Amino acid sequence: MMSLCLLLVLLVAKAAILWGRPLPASPWTPLAFLWQDLLVVLVFAALERTLKRRWLIHTLYAALVVLVLANIPVMRVLSTPLTAPILRAARGAMSDSLRYHATPGNLVAVGVVLLVALVGPSLLGRARGRR
Repeated sequence: MMSLCLLLVLLVAKAAILWGRPLPASPWTPLAFLWQDLLVVLVFAALERTLKRRWLIHTLYAALVVLVLANIPVMRVLSTPLTAPILRAARGAMSDSLRYHATPGNLVAVGVVLLVALVGPSLLGRARGRR
C-alpha cells in the first residue's frame, strides 16, 4: 500500500516539475521521464513485501518524500536533481538561492506534493479496509 502512495507522490512531483515546459512529442517520452521513478517504486515495493517492521517502511517512505520535496524547486530551476557535488559547490550560497527561488510556483508545487504524501496513506488505507 505504501508503494502505491510513493508512486502517487513521485508522479505528482514529476508533473509539478515538468509543468509548463515544452516536452518532446514521442511515444518514448513517458518512459524516459518516469523509468527512474518506477524503479524506485519497484524497489520500495519489494522492501515493503519482505520487511515485517511497519515503522521501518514508514520511515523510509518519509525519507523518500523529504528527498522528493527538496528536489522539486531544484529540478524546476536546474533541471537536475540535488546531488552531493551540487551541495559541495553551493555551500553558503545555498541559503540565498533557497530564499530567491521560494517563489509562489515552487511553494505551491512543494505544498501539493506534501499534501499528497500526507493524505495518500490514510485514503488508501480506508479504501483497502472497505475492500
